Amino acid sequence: MLNAVVTDLNEVAEAFRPAYTARDDGKFQLQVTAAGGLALEDTAGLRSALNSERTLKEQAAASLKAFDGIDAAAARQALTTVTAYGEITPDKAKKLAEDFARLSALDPAKEADKIAGEKIAAEIAKVTDGFSAKEATYQGEVTGLKGQVDGYKAQLRTLLVSNQLKTELGALKPVEGAVDMLEMLAEKRIRTTERDGQFVVEVLDAQGNVDHKMENGSAVPKTVADLAFEIREQRPAFFEADQKSGTGITPANPSTGGAVVNPWAKDTWNRTEQAKITNSDPNKAKSLKAQAGIK
Repeated sequence: MLNAVVTDLNEVAEAFRPAYTARDDGKFQLQVTAAGGLALEDTAGLRSALNSERTLKEQAAASLKAFDGIDAAAARQALTTVTAYGEITPDKAKKLAEDFARLSALDPAKEADKIAGEKIAAEIAKVTDGFSAKEATYQGEVTGLKGQVDGYKAQLRTLLVSNQLKTELGALKPVEGAVDMLEMLAEKRIRTTERDGQFVVEVLDAQGNVDHKMENGSAVPKTVADLAFEIREQRPAFFEADQKSGTGITPANPSTGGAVVNPWAKDTWNRTEQAKITNSDPNKAKSLKAQAGIK
């Protein structure tokens, strides 16, 4: 008996081999001409198709049971109505119902006030944001101007100290080339502070505190002139020698007939001599000031 499908043609008698054709799966299938209502069919495929049809039928029957007792015409009308409202799922329907209940409970007057309040708040926020931005800009500009002012103050302090040092040291007649070094020495003992809107030059001691001197029995801050005189006393080689008389006293002014020159007098004003007398004889300094009309 011939098999409908064989794996190897050698299993078939040579005379029947031409009746087999190769299939895609590498096997060989017998070719039979249908006659009398009979033919060689793929029964496995037919059984699979039949089973699929049976499954679909059972599923359709089960689905139809959910619609038992429903009038077909009424169902079609309901579908038409639902279609008119679009695709509404149970979640969407629930949400619509909640929104409707919430809106129904609203008081129109209160809602109008609420909306107006929200708009006012939005405008206030907008103005506040604009003000904050401008404030930040102005703050930046103020900071820049403050930096410039601080720079100008620093320059002013430098000029103030430099000018006073040049004046006081110059009055003591430093030798040529010594001015810059003397200013550097003096600057280590000087600082400037701002007091009541004005810059004040202070002379410091070795510990960095304001240095003082005794004047009329009281301690008073030293001046730049006092500092210049100290430097001259400590480093006399950097200054021109004093022209003193043989008696060791302050030279007399020829126009006064040999009297001691008053360094506080208008015509004989001399800061160097003022500092020397103040440090050596405060009472004499006070007397000379009084003679010159200085309180």
